[in-house]
Amino acid sequence: MAVLCLAVGCSHSVFVHAVVVFATLGCLASYELLRRLEGRTAAAVISLLLISSPQEFALATQMVFSDLPYFFTSMVALLLMRRLDEQCATPETKGEGAADVPEPAARD
Repeated sequence: MAVLCLAVGCSHSVFVHAVVVFATLGCLASYELLRRLEGRTAAAVISLLLISSPQEFALATQMVFSDLPYFFTSMVALLLMRRLDEQCATPETKGEGAADVPEPAARD
């Protein structure tokens, strides 16, 4: 938000528009995360319920709070962690770190 203030200006209208963008991107990111975890149907239902909430709409279009930028940031972080976890769990890379460690010497 500080970068936005420096680039465009520090007016209420600018921040409200930015919060709307963060809310939309956060909902899209949460849909993507839920789609990967629970499937398309569950993700679509949950995302539609979130988007159609009157409280969410009022919060995103009238007030400037830090929760919606945080929502977007946390959803993107969870998506990145999920992707990293999927890459580390692939059969090609599984156990690579263990191959570099020498085996302990046998005790007699």
